[in-house]
Amino acid sequence: MISVTFPDGASRSFENGATGADIAASISNSLAKKAVAMTVDGVLADLADP
Repeated sequence: MISVTFPDGASRSFENGATGADIAASISNSLAKKAVAMTVDGVLADLADP
């Protein structure tokens, strides 16, 4: 499982292999359409990366 902690302190778990795009879409379709990258452990990453 992947654990994601959001800026507001909320935390959610996702299945292994979930991409940043999958996670963004689970939050909102609008976010999934607008997001272009994510930060993983302080490192900029592509939304297609698991």
